Amino acid sequence: MKFTLAPALLLASTQAANMNMNGDYTFSKTDGTEFSNYNTDFISKGYEFFDVYAGDITTQYSQTFWTWTGDVPLPQNIRDRYSNSSIAIVGYEVDQVIRGKTSDEDVSVPITHAYNHHYMAYVYGQDSKSIDVSCAPNEHMWGFRSDGTCPSYQKYKDDDPNTNPIPVMHFFSEGNGGEFRKSYHGYPAGTAQIINKPDNFNAIPMQIDTWNRDFDDDLFHLGPLPKIHGGPQNPDDLISSPLTECPCSDRLFKEVNKTYSTRLGGTCDGSKMDGVEGAFVPAAEECFSAVATMDVGVVSSTNEVTSSTLPTGCSFTPNVAIIGAVDVTFNDYKLSDYKLSDNDNNGVECGDVSTAQAAGKVTSDSGVELMLDLNSDKDLATITMSGPGDGWVGVGFSARAMGDEPYAIILHKEDGDEEFKLTERKLGNHEAGTELDSSLKLKSLKYDEPSNTRTAVFTRSMTGLTDDHYTFHLTGETSIPLISAIGSSPAFGIHKLHDTTTTISLETSRLGVNNCVCSLGTYGSICGHADENGNPDPTNCNAFPTGGVGGEDADPVVGVSNSLCPDAPTSDLMVTNNPTCTVETYRGGLRCCTHGNFLIDADQPDQWPNQTLTYSLKFRYYFQDYVEEDKSTRTPASHKDLPRIYWQTESFAGEYDIPKGVEDGVDGQTWVVDTTNPNGGYFTYTIKSDFKLLDATDGSAPEELVKNGGGIKFVYAGPHCHAPNCLGMELINLDTNETLCKMTPFYGQGDGKFDEIGFERLPPCVYDAGNSEDDKVLDAAPFVGFHQTLRTICVQNSTHDHFGQMASWQMRGTYEEAPTIE
Repeated sequence: MKFTLAPALLLASTQAANMNMNGDYTFSKTDGTEFSNYNTDFISKGYEFFDVYAGDITTQYSQTFWTWTGDVPLPQNIRDRYSNSSIAIVGYEVDQVIRGKTSDEDVSVPITHAYNHHYMAYVYGQDSKSIDVSCAPNEHMWGFRSDGTCPSYQKYKDDDPNTNPIPVMHFFSEGNGGEFRKSYHGYPAGTAQIINKPDNFNAIPMQIDTWNRDFDDDLFHLGPLPKIHGGPQNPDDLISSPLTECPCSDRLFKEVNKTYSTRLGGTCDGSKMDGVEGAFVPAAEECFSAVATMDVGVVSSTNEVTSSTLPTGCSFTPNVAIIGAVDVTFNDYKLSDYKLSDNDNNGVECGDVSTAQAAGKVTSDSGVELMLDLNSDKDLATITMSGPGDGWVGVGFSARAMGDEPYAIILHKEDGDEEFKLTERKLGNHEAGTELDSSLKLKSLKYDEPSNTRTAVFTRSMTGLTDDHYTFHLTGETSIPLISAIGSSPAFGIHKLHDTTTTISLETSRLGVNNCVCSLGTYGSICGHADENGNPDPTNCNAFPTGGVGGEDADPVVGVSNSLCPDAPTSDLMVTNNPTCTVETYRGGLRCCTHGNFLIDADQPDQWPNQTLTYSLKFRYYFQDYVEEDKSTRTPASHKDLPRIYWQTESFAGEYDIPKGVEDGVDGQTWVVDTTNPNGGYFTYTIKSDFKLLDATDGSAPEELVKNGGGIKFVYAGPHCHAPNCLGMELINLDTNETLCKMTPFYGQGDGKFDEIGFERLPPCVYDAGNSEDDKVLDAAPFVGFHQTLRTICVQNSTHDHFGQMASWQMRGTYEEAPTIE
């Protein structure tokens, strides 16, 4: 049955006619102080408003709601009024409410009972269209729903910002977590989110039910918790529910696949976490097991040594007496010294500079067999590819997904072809991509009828014909991650079977040469997510991105399949050994909080099985008419549009753990002396990220501005971090050494509506755009060039472990030419 809140719990939401829905707001100044000497009452500024409600959210205790709530038409008077014109949304407010007969009779649901982790909302116009595509792995929170898809809407009529001055859609997600009710969402005069022909609304809220139904007040009362959770472990020390951090309950389980690479030059990377691409294999047992699974030969002996004359870590050499066998060595010499080092003491390197030939062989789960023989003296790659003879066969190189858009070789036969042929392609994201100029020379093509196997032997240069052709090499890492597939017919098209976990490892057969073994990344999935009825489904698995690629070849802004925790200065997560970076160490967060999941353990029955809570997110949008520019009278447009600017301090993980502080100065931890603290002080955990402003934009920046030194004049900078341990965030322009925004959270004191103990408000920075006398009390809007470098810093209290923390900047600004320097 539906369970409604008792009268004592309801928080009255009726406001006076000239008051905001959620009351007054404050701001952060660039020096970190709070600022309240500014009129935040939207109605008193002459703005109109309309209300729109997202679809119903219905949950039981500990259950997550995280999906679309469904299209909702905007009020008819708004649709009629702007059926052939544009609206300028100048601000908005959000609350979670049980709807009344009228808007004034809505009642707020306390955040102690329904926790808003975050929301994404859209207002889109008649000319917008829905888009549902696979995410790049660096997309924020992995597609909003942690299921690998990125639902969105086309922003312009033909999706080209250079030909469309007025957007047909806008995205609303500022101050969008537990702070959402008392963090200001408004812009200075003359700026707005402009939408042509506004028509519909949709939202993707992520809500967590934490309400202990034995109590009907608005205070926090602890309910059942899973065995593993963040925060204080003593229940008496909790001031909010650890369920808000999405602990991974035992209803879920992990599938882990550790992969390894061979290396014939340099060494493994001591700065990488265990399980991350390029890292040392940390232990002898794992080393011996790894080599045995790599198809490099039969292991004839295993040895553990401490030697300065061998490469540190895991390595193997061809056996001198047995052809096809290898001897494996684990050398712990100075292994612990390499951690987070610059690798200047690595001693003996892998391989041999004179190594000119290496080979490898692998069979994928899709039924494709690949043999690769490289000879650098001849610049020659000899490739043998086999697969089922009744369909096409394909292999993509240096990839874990089609979304990596890899170089691929396809063996196929199209209508009209007399025989199978080889073509080279640059694959698209779940698309066939484009055919490349051929660089292959076919040596033989055979079909074995008894085994239904077709085998092609061909050669090409090791060096790629173009940048889109893969270049093979015999230096450094010599394992290649592969994707492979077979088709149900000879014509290249949709695959029948595919595999994304295969790696071919190249080794030299020269005696005495050490083939090193490094981590290629730990891949895996978190399984057991809820089905449509909320029951755990062991087949419902979400793939977990591996723990980061890093290095000079990394390009996490464009996105590669393993850019979850890229190198500093883009991210500090890997250098601080954050558990979020690998599936093995992941303990809680978004990937355990998918839609419908229950966060208590399997042996903990719901104490209130028939008591669901139903409510909605209520959005109140404040607006003005948008008047287009009149060139004949040189009258500018009434408002400038505000594109979204977004960056995560935890880029691109979407979240991160706060490890419990143990030692000052280690892994991002700092001891802060505080004589008022019973322990004499506390630990903090600090991370930072450096990024170019252009990489934080939504892709709508005009090309000419980007080329000619333009940038963005900031009008709004909203920080987003989670209670109960966020201590502050700061945004700095490194090129000018200017602090753009500095924020200290304010936590509730339990004095009534919107002031629940343990929950926060995060005052944003709002700037004067130069269009109103009233706005002059604000800090001047800073201009930042597209190619300037910004740094975001977040400080968290790390007295206790916490999961699923966030530290992002949700910003708005206007595209501008660079200011003239007088």
